[in-house]
Amino acid sequence: MQDIAAIVRAAEQNNPAKSLIPDNRRLLCGDRRVLNPVRPFRESLGVMKESVIDDRRVRRTRLAIFEAFKTLVLSRRYDEIRVADIIEEADVGRSTFYDHFTGKDDVLLSSIEVLFDVLADTVTQRVARERVFFVLSHFWDQRALSRMIFGHDLFFKLARKLAGMMEERLIADGATPEAARIHATEAAMAQLGLIKSWSAGDLSCDVDALADHFVTQWRDRASRS
Repeated sequence: MQDIAAIVRAAEQNNPAKSLIPDNRRLLCGDRRVLNPVRPFRESLGVMKESVIDDRRVRRTRLAIFEAFKTLVLSRRYDEIRVADIIEEADVGRSTFYDHFTGKDDVLLSSIEVLFDVLADTVTQRVARERVFFVLSHFWDQRALSRMIFGHDLFFKLARKLAGMMEERLIADGATPEAARIHATEAAMAQLGLIKSWSAGDLSCDVDALADHFVTQWRDRASRS
């Protein structure tokens, strides 16, 4: 395959009046040299490559912190976990940790946000049952961890997080702020209460039944509001 610059040069030599690529230097300075179209392309590729590497580095760092946090949550009480413990377990620097998170609560809420995104959709008409089924199955498969994070110390922090996400969706769908706050708080407390009881073995039902309840109970109420 011919070099792009060679093709451009050949075309301009055959018909100088119709340059394929505008020569900004010629326009600004009267310079007759042909602008190299390959250089900016190569430079943009370099920027893209650096961006990809940075993205991978960020994902690896965050994953290491999440995994360290999970290990600590399963081995001690939440109020006994310090940021220094997470940093040591994840083998990252203190400044690196704070580049990504403000503290251990931020690690918890960030790690569970992708799951709460699905639960928050249950108050809208956009909810997908298969996604709810997947999230509930994940909580069940990780029920030892679920029992820990939905314990008394963290339950209300997580409920506030989920309620806030639900409230945003309800307001976007036309609910008044007050009505959205009431509905979101009720739904978040009820859903996390069910997951807590279910993962602890106090509620006996299969994933399908719970998923059906999550999808219909709050979606139908949202449609009537």
